[in-house]
Amino acid sequence: SPIDQPLCVAAHPSLPIFSCGFASGTMRVFDIEKTCVCDNFTQFNKPIKSIAYSPIGDLLVTCCENGSVALHNARRQHLPTKVLNLEFQPEFVHVAFSQPIITRKPNTFQQLNGMAGGSRSATESMSEMSGRGEDDQSQALSSVEDEFVTVESLFGIMGEYGNNIMIYSSNSIILKHQINVGTVVRSFQFTKNNRELIVVTKD
Repeated sequence: SPIDQPLCVAAHPSLPIFSCGFASGTMRVFDIEKTCVCDNFTQFNKPIKSIAYSPIGDLLVTCCENGSVALHNARRQHLPTKVLNLEFQPEFVHVAFSQPIITRKPNTFQQLNGMAGGSRSATESMSEMSGRGEDDQSQALSSVEDEFVTVESLFGIMGEYGNNIMIYSSNSIILKHQINVGTVVRSFQFTKNNRELIVVTKD
């Protein structure tokens, strides 16, 4: 609307919804099929400049222009779960997720060997996922997660002054890495193999 301008948008990886960040600091979730606003949250009083869903759609991250970041549980009506604040504002804000990281749960194969009825192994399940489209893959990851494996991603946000990038676990929200770039960062993206981070700087 002309009163509250949308500034950024992110589509859910498997559900018919998308989320928008607005100039007022409000985040709204829209239902595509019902053409209505289904969730509405105001965690900030300044514009939201970047927004992203995790690859399996369980977490939504919104970034305010002052560097503050809000985490929303996308499995529970996008309820806010945590706000991360910076003391020194970056020039730009950005959020990006890695590809899903799949870890076998302890004793998975011992449990499977003891089951009757020939259940699929986690390896078979992950192999089947590789040939699916993004939406089907996201749903498959969510369903397999509880049974065989733990699925998480990493997400990166701007650090103090905007010259470094902080990398968090999407499951534990623990800071895993802090990458000092040495100059002002505009944006960044994880590579598909999760081994590198492509960084665009102001220079």
